[in-house]
Amino acid sequence: EMWDRSMQINCMAHVWAAQSVVPDFERQDGGGAFVSIVSAAGLLTQVGAPSYSVSKAAALAFSESLAVHHGDRGVRVHCVCPQAVATALVGLDSEDPHAGPTEGALAGGAKDGVLAPATVAQATVDAMESGEFLVLPHKSVAGYVQMKAAAPGKWIVGMRKLRDAILSGKKPLVQAL
Repeated sequence: EMWDRSMQINCMAHVWAAQSVVPDFERQDGGGAFVSIVSAAGLLTQVGAPSYSVSKAAALAFSESLAVHHGDRGVRVHCVCPQAVATALVGLDSEDPHAGPTEGALAGGAKDGVLAPATVAQATVDAMESGEFLVLPHKSVAGYVQMKAAAPGKWIVGMRKLRDAILSGKKPLVQAL
């Protein structure tokens, strides 16, 4: 049931939205912009959340397909892939889009690398203005994607070490690129 729910929410919602708006985008002067809120998990895998990671990877693949099949017909596609964002999902109680996470809101009290929603929104607007498909509000994600592509086996070994560190209660060392 969790897998079905993840696919419905994290992937199929994009499909249904596209089915609703893309025909109009193609018919109207100036087209339209379709923004998929995916996740870095769709590019990299999130430890401990296989259904989330797979459903987000499917949403990313759908966005790419949408760009390939409709991008030359006035549909501008942007795929937003942040890591942690300061929302209720990570324990933020505030409705302030500029607020960061509160102390202790995340596992182990970690809040490094958690972006305010306004930061992610600005990165999205910037990408829409520049025509960029992939929106990476966390700049380190691009480096992680390159590392994964360059050495997939080493990436998997590293992710296993991260998994083990998290399961043992250690705060993993994550270096910014």
